[in-house]
Amino acid sequence: MRNHKENIGLALLIIINIVGVVGFRSDCLLPYFKSLTPFNLLFSLLICFFYLPWRSFISIFLLLFSIGFGVEFLGVKTGLLFGSYEYGSTLGFKWYNVPLIIGVNWFVLAIGARGCANRITENTIFQVLCAALFMVGLDYFIEPVAMKYDFWDWSQNKVPLQNYFMWFLVSILMQILLNKRSIQIPFSLAFAILISQFIFFGALLL
Repeated sequence: MRNHKENIGLALLIIINIVGVVGFRSDCLLPYFKSLTPFNLLFSLLICFFYLPWRSFISIFLLLFSIGFGVEFLGVKTGLLFGSYEYGSTLGFKWYNVPLIIGVNWFVLAIGARGCANRITENTIFQVLCAALFMVGLDYFIEPVAMKYDFWDWSQNKVPLQNYFMWFLVSILMQILLNKRSIQIPFSLAFAILISQFIFFGALLL
């Protein structure tokens, strides 16, 4: 029975992102779907905690959330980490010009990337590196879509190389912190997270 419920949750995660592509591509539906973006990320977080032992992962969630929000806060305020950028309205409520939901996004992507990396190799170092590369690769798809739909905007509408370098460093740190708990990440959950993200952002790039 539990497996059946889990399959429904993962299917919904993927379906919601496919529906999101349709909504974002429709001029009349776009404003509505943009407003739903933070709730989509919250739903992804709920799916994560349905699969993960929440008592083991609540502390790592708070840690990765704080790191993710913290680097974005410093990035927006200084421009020294990722480059010069600012957030738009699509990601919802902002604290000091940084959407609170961005910390959730970092956590969800870290979980998805690590679960898939663990399936590829059993070597911890390679798991960390592979997961970090998954996260940077996904960001490569995210950036042009983010600028188009007011997630955030870069100075001169150009993504600097330092953004990807910092994404890699932050991802490495998060994956190192995930090491002890990463064995508890189900591959099915991780795969659903990554494939839904690649479907959404990849389709909007076409």
